[in-house]
Amino acid sequence: MANNANSSEDLDISGDRYSGRFPLGIVTGLSLVFAVFHIQAGYFGVLPDLQQRGFHLALVLALVFLVIPAGKKTRPGVPWYDTILALGSFLVCLYPAVFYKEVSSRMGFPSQFEILLGVITIALVIEAARRTIGWVMVSVIVVFIGYIWYGLYLPMDWGGHAGYSFRRAVSTLYLSQEGIFGPTLGASATFIAIFIMFGAVVKGTGTGQFIIDMAHAALGTVRGGPAKIAMFASAAMGTVSGSATANAASTGMLTIPLMKRLGYRPKFAAAVEAVSSTGGQLMPPVMGSAAFLMAEYLQLPYREVAAAALIPALLFYAMLFVTIDLEAARLGLKGLSRDMLPKVRSVMISGGHLLLGPTALVFFLAIVKTSVLRAAFFGLAAAFLAGMMRKNTRLTLASTIEVLREGTLMTLQVAVACAAAGLIIGPIFLTGLGPRLADLLVAAAGNELIVLLVFAMIAAIILSMGLPSTAVYILVAILIAPAIIALGVEPISAHMFAYWFGTMANITPPVATAAFAAAAIAGANPFSTGFTAIRIGLAGFVLPFMFVFGTPLLLIGTAFEIFTVTITALIGVSALAAALVGYLRAPMKMVERLILGLGALSMVYSSMLTDIFGITLILTIISIHIFRTRRHVEPEGTKLLNDGAE
Repeated sequence: MANNANSSEDLDISGDRYSGRFPLGIVTGLSLVFAVFHIQAGYFGVLPDLQQRGFHLALVLALVFLVIPAGKKTRPGVPWYDTILALGSFLVCLYPAVFYKEVSSRMGFPSQFEILLGVITIALVIEAARRTIGWVMVSVIVVFIGYIWYGLYLPMDWGGHAGYSFRRAVSTLYLSQEGIFGPTLGASATFIAIFIMFGAVVKGTGTGQFIIDMAHAALGTVRGGPAKIAMFASAAMGTVSGSATANAASTGMLTIPLMKRLGYRPKFAAAVEAVSSTGGQLMPPVMGSAAFLMAEYLQLPYREVAAAALIPALLFYAMLFVTIDLEAARLGLKGLSRDMLPKVRSVMISGGHLLLGPTALVFFLAIVKTSVLRAAFFGLAAAFLAGMMRKNTRLTLASTIEVLREGTLMTLQVAVACAAAGLIIGPIFLTGLGPRLADLLVAAAGNELIVLLVFAMIAAIILSMGLPSTAVYILVAILIAPAIIALGVEPISAHMFAYWFGTMANITPPVATAAFAAAAIAGANPFSTGFTAIRIGLAGFVLPFMFVFGTPLLLIGTAFEIFTVTITALIGVSALAAALVGYLRAPMKMVERLILGLGALSMVYSSMLTDIFGITLILTIISIHIFRTRRHVEPEGTKLLNDGAE
């Protein structure tokens, strides 16, 4: 995790953590202005680029300096220097918004005053990134800005360049479409902001609790019910959440004790929650805000990106479901008693109306096919109106203001990451580093795709440790995806590949933030939880290779190709889950597990030959296992029901 006190995905600025630090009225007022500005844009449309992004960043930076302290210690009131930073950030970001016509006409030839404003803005964005994301992001920014001036000392074969003037560098970073106010911030100022507001309203009306209650009612009695509840609830909440760690901490408070009570070991219960929450960052429609950024980078309609992510995300949860089910069978665990659970009918009667908001969003996106912003607006409006239908879900004026304030504060980390991305993209654009960096990675891999993919996997996990989903995607999209594309991989496959492995950093020690958060709740060893999470979430490490070599998984191909590749992938991940758990009808022998795992992994490369080979191995082992265990065998693991020592 990054060193900053307020860094990474455990950043908590949505509640009253800092309520003693700032004048609540000022922050609430700015939050309402922010919320109204972005919600109305969903219906009436956005302003010209520089205006929309300038107003957005002005409010974001002002709130960051008012809300988040510079260090670990917080004191009552806002220090004088943070007041100056908040006011200064408001003014320097409003300049390009107010004078956007003049700025646009002089693009590339800034005045001395604009150079001064640019230097101040760059410094403010870096400091905001330090406070909200941490030193990892700041270090990357400093390296790339430093490269503008010191890259001329590097050999040309290693990315050296001729050098650039101070004026040109600042102009690129401050006022160009490749700097701070570039397309990445544009995604935050439009799609991301209104979707986070939608999520805040959905949460404020009690939809999250309804989802958990519904999961209890529907899955509580089945084998391994509480673990499947955790999977379902975390997946559903993760679709609108921007943080795997926050998701694990919030839903884990309810699901992990239930799993432990049923008989799951603490490390397994924590790992299930961590993997489920991490998968939520891969699940459309939001994908931790990455869907909107990916659409911006690839210049694709948002719908195409969200649709492409759907089958891999479902396969991820399919493997997790099989793992949970077989683990429960191995341990002899049963579901909860029906009298301990709510009834589906009563849950639907009390909270079914809350599905109106998400349903409206999908309806306007997929059926009416309105713009993404307009669909988010109608979804938000429907969620608010749905809450008004019942007294227990109704938002009062005070609670509405609180929801909008919380939604605004939830946006800060994402928005700062998007602004900070401009300080990485700008130097790459200015110096032409992107293609050369891709060439260096390809050369290091010897022009072998599989070697490059392994390098990219390791790099993505390392780069993403301790970072929020938005920052993860920004880094891997800039530094890793271009090299994969250079070897002929479809751009969307390359970006999905890099983002998936960046997301897997949430469960990969030594900085497995989601796994560590869940372990704290379960009372389990954090590193043991992390390695258990890798085992049960192995689909997240296998599926990216599958959709690089089998693009129909991303809906690229004919309907027949998409169907057959999806079915073979489902067989493969299910077999891999069984091999890892070591149980089907009874405990499997080691040789059975190894051959079953080999059959599953042989299906990573999508071809008729490898698929036939893999399915043959899988069916052979299953047949042998069924023949060997044709007499009923009691699960060995029953004796482990109350073993909570690990």
